[in-house]
Amino acid sequence: MKKQMFLILAGMSILFAGCMQDNSADLMEDIKQSQTEGTFGAQRFSNNTDQNHAIRRADTELLTYAKEAGVYLEQTINQLEDLAPTFQEDSFQADSLHSVLSTIHSIKQNSERFHNIRIPHEFEGFHQIHIGFITELTDLERVIDDMREPVDPRQALNARVHYENIMISHKSMEREFMSLSEDYGFH
Repeated sequence: MKKQMFLILAGMSILFAGCMQDNSADLMEDIKQSQTEGTFGAQRFSNNTDQNHAIRRADTELLTYAKEAGVYLEQTINQLEDLAPTFQEDSFQADSLHSVLSTIHSIKQNSERFHNIRIPHEFEGFHQIHIGFITELTDLERVIDDMREPVDPRQALNARVHYENIMISHKSMEREFMSLSEDYGFH
């Protein structure tokens, strides 16, 4: 009796486990795929040329923006990493402050050029992070502009905090970019 009951329970659990494997999203995707497949699994394409041109144009726009975003990220991280030794020192020197300001101005100019490119809706999250990045960059610029010799340790700490926030924002932009590249297949 126990063996029979065990076999019935095992069979029912296997049956229920097999039925629960596909979720509704997978089922809908399978239905759509079966509707577009022709005889012997050949892919059927729509005959709507206007729609196909619009899709191709959107993909081109997305790829163009993605390429610009990749170049922008690479340029800014190189410039920001050049600033790292300045913010790791115990005190700031006048000449290092001038080099930091010139680097900040260069990054802001690149950001303005990048910001003027039309943003595809897929990159809205990236754009929001970029705005935070620019805000932190502007705050760092303001703190460094206010520094006078001898530099107050609190100002130096404030500048380091803004620099760290800039690096965090940049890493967030990189993560968002990589996530988008996985989702849309550019990179």
